[in-house]
Amino acid sequence: MNRVLNRSAFNYLLRHPLQLVLSLLGIALGVAVVVGIDLANAGASRAFELSMESVAGKSTHQITGGPKGLPDSVYSYLKIRKQINPMAPVVEGNVAIVRPALRAFTLLGVDPFSEKPFRSYLSPISGKITGDISAFMAKPGSIIISTRTAGQLGLRENDTLTLKIGGSYKKVKVLGLIEGENERSRNILDNLILSDISTAQELLNMPGYLSRIDLIIPDSPQGEEMLKKVKENIPPGSSVLRSETRTKIASDMLKAFDINLTALSLLALIVGMFLIYNTMTFSVLQRRTYIGLLRSIGVTQKEIFRIFLTEASILAAAGTILGILGGIVLAKGMLRLVTQTINDLYLVLSVRELNISLFSLAKGAFVGIGATLLAALKPSLEASSVPPRLALSRSDQEIKLRRKIPRLALMGIVMLLLGAGILSLPERSIILSYIGILPVILGFSLLTPLMIFYSMKFLSLITGKLFGLTGRMASGSIVSQISRTAVAVAALSIAVSASVGIGTMVNSFRQTVLTWLNGNLEADIYISPPGLVLRNNGATMDSALVKRIEALPEVEDYNFYREITLNTGNDEMRIFALNVGPRSYNDFKFKEGNPEKFWSGFREGDVVMVTEPYAYRHNIKTGDLISIPTEKGNINFSVGGVYYDYASDLGMVTMAFDTYKKYWKEHSISGLSLFLKKGVKRDSLINYIRTMPGPDEEILVRSSNYLRKASIDVFDRSFMITNVLQVLAIVVAFIGILSSLMALLLERSREFAILRASGMTPLQLWKLLTIQTGLMGILAGVLSLPLGNVLAWILIYIINRRSFGWTMQYLVLPEVLIEALLVAISAALLAGIYPALKMARTSPALALREE
Repeated sequence: MNRVLNRSAFNYLLRHPLQLVLSLLGIALGVAVVVGIDLANAGASRAFELSMESVAGKSTHQITGGPKGLPDSVYSYLKIRKQINPMAPVVEGNVAIVRPALRAFTLLGVDPFSEKPFRSYLSPISGKITGDISAFMAKPGSIIISTRTAGQLGLRENDTLTLKIGGSYKKVKVLGLIEGENERSRNILDNLILSDISTAQELLNMPGYLSRIDLIIPDSPQGEEMLKKVKENIPPGSSVLRSETRTKIASDMLKAFDINLTALSLLALIVGMFLIYNTMTFSVLQRRTYIGLLRSIGVTQKEIFRIFLTEASILAAAGTILGILGGIVLAKGMLRLVTQTINDLYLVLSVRELNISLFSLAKGAFVGIGATLLAALKPSLEASSVPPRLALSRSDQEIKLRRKIPRLALMGIVMLLLGAGILSLPERSIILSYIGILPVILGFSLLTPLMIFYSMKFLSLITGKLFGLTGRMASGSIVSQISRTAVAVAALSIAVSASVGIGTMVNSFRQTVLTWLNGNLEADIYISPPGLVLRNNGATMDSALVKRIEALPEVEDYNFYREITLNTGNDEMRIFALNVGPRSYNDFKFKEGNPEKFWSGFREGDVVMVTEPYAYRHNIKTGDLISIPTEKGNINFSVGGVYYDYASDLGMVTMAFDTYKKYWKEHSISGLSLFLKKGVKRDSLINYIRTMPGPDEEILVRSSNYLRKASIDVFDRSFMITNVLQVLAIVVAFIGILSSLMALLLERSREFAILRASGMTPLQLWKLLTIQTGLMGILAGVLSLPLGNVLAWILIYIINRRSFGWTMQYLVLPEVLIEALLVAISAALLAGIYPALKMARTSPALALREE
C-alpha cells in the first residue's frame, strides 16, 4: 500500500514538471547561496590560517617591539647573556611581485640555523631546498621561493625579479627553491618569500631591527621562570604575547565580517523556506479532493502525512544536490570578492584556489534538507488532519482561514513583539541580533491575510472603475482564494523587503561615508606611500622627500600624520599621530567631548581622542584613561573626545605628533596633505610631485576629488557581495511567485473553463489573470516597504552597531522604495504571463475533465 501511495505522489510531481522544476530551483538557490558564502568564507579562513602558520610556526610566544620594531641587539642579549633558548629572530613584511600579475606575499627574513624547532621546512638540513644555500646568508638580495610558486611565475634558480615594497621597487635574485614535505606545507610555502635576516632588513628598510623574536616556552614551572626572565630583560615599549593571541587578534578582525556575510546568506534561505512552504501548501491544496478520496477508502492520517513528507524529502534531496553544485560555482566568484574586501579593509590575504570543505557541503545539505522538511511539516500535518468530508469541500479551507484571520493577526503582533524583545536585549551578540529578525519576518507574514482582506476592499473600487466587471472579479478572486494568494503575496513581499532592507542600509551607509568624506577631505592634495591594505597603511615616506614637498613654493600649509600598530598583550592598537593646524579642526566631528577644550590641550598634554568604533569596542568614554605601551613604558593618556570616523571598523587612537615624538624615538611620516596657494594649478603640481621620487620609488599623489572617488570605490567593492545576495533574493522571489501562480491557476483551471464555456473570450480571461497578478504584485510591493524599512532600521542601528560600532544616518531613499514596488509588480506580471496564456489557450472541455 505504501509503495502505491508513494508512486502516486511521485507521479503527481512528474505530471507537473514546471512546478517541479520551480520548486527544485527555489530550494537549490537557497542552498547555493548558503554553500557559496560558506565555502568562500572557509577558503579565506583557510588562507588566513596558513598565513598565520607560515610566519608563527611552532612558536608559543613572541617578543614584539614598537613602531620601528625590536632592536636586534635584544636577540643576542637574551640568547647569549640570559641563555634563553630556543629563540628565532624574524623580520616580516608584506611585499608584492608585480609580474606576471600583482600578487601579494609575506617576506620572511630568518636565521636558517635557528629555524628548525620553529619552522622545520626552512632548515637547511631538511634536504628540501635546492640551490646554493651556502650563499643564502652571504649574498645580499638573495631569496628562496617555493617550487610551485616558481612554476606559476615562470621562474628558475638564479633568475632576477622585482619586488614592490611600499612605494619602492627592489630587485632580488632567486637563489633557491624549496619544496614542502606535504600538501599543507606546500600551501604554506606558496605565500612566502624567504630571505636572510640582513636581506629582509635591507628590503623592508629596517636596519638594526627585527619584527619580532619567536620563542618556545614550555607550559611548566621552568617555562614560567623562563617567561619571567624574558619579560624582565626586554626594553620598554616591547611586549611578550602568546602566538595564538596574534592569530586571535587577526581572526577577531574578520569575525564580524564573516558572521554578517553568513547571516545575509541565511536571509536568502529564509526566503527560500517561504518558497518551499508555498510549494508544499499548494501541493496540499490542489489535492484536497484526492486526499479526501484516500481518507474515504481507509488511508490513515499517518500514511497521508508520510506521502507528503516523502514528497518533500525527494524535493529536498534533489534541490539540495543542485544547490550544493551551484554553491561551488557561486563560491568561486564569491571568493574573489571576499578576498578583495579583506585586503581592502583588514590584512593582506592571498587566496588563489577554492578548497571544497566537506564540512561546508554537509552544512549545506543539513540546511537544505532541514529547511525543506521544516517548511513542509505544517502543510503535511494539515493534509493528514483534514476529515474526509471537509477534504472534498473546496470552500472549507477558505472559510477556515477567514475565521483565523484575527487570530493570525494577533499571533503576528506577538511575533513582532518577541522580535523587538530579542533585539532590545543589551547583549552585543550579532548572532542573537539576526535571530531577532526571524520573528519580525514571521510576524509580518502572519499579518498578510488581514492586510490583503482590507486592502482589496479599497482596490476593488479602483479596479472596478478602471476595468469594470473584469476588474471586480480579479480583486474579488484574490480574497476568495486567500488561502492561496496570502502565501504567494507573503513570499514575494518578504523577498522584496529583504532587498529594500539591504538596499536602504547600503545606501544610507554610503551617504554617511560620502558626507564624512566631504567634511574631511578639505586639503587640495593628499600624498602617501602605496600599501597592500588600502585602509591600513603603516608604510612611511622618505624624510628628505617630505621636506622637499613641504618646501614647494605653491604650498601654503600642510598637515601630516604617522600611523602605527601596537601590540597591547591581548589586542592591537592603531595609533594615528597627527600634526594638524586650526584650519582642519572642524574636519573632526565629535560624538562626545568638547572640541574647543580638546584642541586647546591637544599639543600640550597626554590627551588623545578615539574613533567611535574604538570607543564602542573597548567601552571607552570621554575622561577615561587609556594605557599605551611606549618606549618609555606604559603611559596613561586621557581621552578628550570621541569622534566619528569610517576609515576603519577596528578603531584608532589619535594623538598629537609632538606627543608621539615624545614617547617614541621615531619621526617617520606615513602621509601628508597640502593646502595650495590661490591660483596654483593643482593638476600640474600633482604631476610634478609624482616625478620627485627616484626611479625606484613611488608615491600616491591624489586630489581630494580623486581620493573621495577612490574611497567610495572601495566602499562599493566591499558591498558588492551584498548586492549579489540582493539580486539572488529577487531571483528567488520571482521563482516563488511564478511557482505560486502556476499552482494557483492550475487549481482554478475548472473555474476558468466554466468562464470560457459561459462566453468569456481568451483575451478577457488573459486580462482577468493579468489584473489579478498585477494586484498581487502591488500588494506584495506595498507590504514589502514597511517590513523592508524595519529590516533596514535593524541592520543600521542594531546589527551594524553591534558588528562595527559605527553610527549611520538612516535615509529613506525614494529610489529604493520605487524600485521595490517596480520589482514586485514586474515579478508578479512576468510570472503571470505564461500561466495566463496557458489558461487562455486551454480548451474548456479539456480543463473541465476530471484528473
